[in-house]
Amino acid sequence: MKIQDLFENIPHRLPVDQGKLPFDLADDLIFYMRNDDEFYRRHYYPHIMKIHGHVKSGRDLSPKVFMPMVHHAFECYTKKFPIRELPESLEDDLLEDICTKLRKEEVQHINNDIY
Repeated sequence: MKIQDLFENIPHRLPVDQGKLPFDLADDLIFYMRNDDEFYRRHYYPHIMKIHGHVKSGRDLSPKVFMPMVHHAFECYTKKFPIRELPESLEDDLLEDICTKLRKEEVQHINNDIY
């Protein structure tokens, strides 16, 4: 048996139905932000440290605080993973969804002294 025989019937792309991605872009982008070493070290963790004081002092934190970081994360994500089906830019509702998820999870982490 040759190595070519093993990979002969494996599709090179995931099937996409009606222009939809076969994964949740919001969850995948959040996963990327937290698990890409370079992005986390240069952008994500410093941003969390900036909002740390606001959360600890009891101030309300708007999800919009995360928007510039999410936009930059999407740019880095599309450069690192040039998937043809990805949109050119994030839609407003998707951006708000990502920022709301980040706010909820990161405020909880800060309040539980994980950071």
